[in-house]
Amino acid sequence: MQRLAEQYLTVADVAGRWQLGARTVRNMLRDGTLPAGRLNREHRIRAADMWSCERGPFPRGAAQARALAPLMTVCDIAALVRVDIRTVERWLGEGLPTRNVGTNVRIDEDSARAWILAHKGLTLPPFEAPEEPRRRPRAGRCKGGRA
Repeated sequence: MQRLAEQYLTVADVAGRWQLGARTVRNMLRDGTLPAGRLNREHRIRAADMWSCERGPFPRGAAQARALAPLMTVCDIAALVRVDIRTVERWLGEGLPTRNVGTNVRIDEDSARAWILAHKGLTLPPFEAPEEPRRRPRAGRCKGGRA
């Protein structure tokens, strides 16, 4: 089995982990924030390079099994714990561990579970990432109507 640091990921793999759109990941490739090579006209990103963009420690040992699992957003944590988004933002200020991807705050599920249990005494139900990243509606446009 190939070591995690030596694995190559597609743009879709990275977008899925970060819960961002593929276009956002391609923009990061274009501006040099995320290093990548090309194979058969497609970008390939080393797992180690993806992790360096997350500004967090590279997983060691047993943690590598979940290393490519999707990260959670602040909204995901709020929905899972059934608290307001502002509560989760306050927890971030209190030390809830994050992985920052550019200007986007993402949270590792295992780290969130451990921190919330230790600091708030709450247990989280299982998390299932959405099929594709949520997109914000553009300003001035109404869903299903005229702008």
